Amino acid sequence: MTATIDKGSITAVKTDDVLVFKIGFDFTDDTLDPSQGWLVSWKHAEFTYNTNMTGAEFSTAATKAMTAARKPAAETTLENTLKAAYGVTVVRNNPVVTEIPQKVQIMAVDSAVVFKTQVV
Repeated sequence: MTATIDKGSITAVKTDDVLVFKIGFDFTDDTLDPSQGWLVSWKHAEFTYNTNMTGAEFSTAATKAMTAARKPAAETTLENTLKAAYGVTVVRNNPVVTEIPQKVQIMAVDSAVVFKTQVV
């Protein structure tokens, strides 16, 4: 199973030991179009990283963290069966946020300044 890691989600948090860090990242096992990341399910994984680790040790630790973040096979099978039988896929977050310009008119200026805004 090939996972896709969100580059923007990678974090490194220092610990009391200057050589050890907590690494966290979000990943998905779903097929991903990078411009439509809101359409897939994301999981969060964390592991401890030591700056003395080799590249292979780093990859092994990250892979174990992803494995721990995934649901057990029986739970995933049941969930997928229920998803196939019930409901529809719904995009619940609108990624297109439009800005609505507003015209601001200053109605009074004194010691208790009052601003009235009106959508145009």
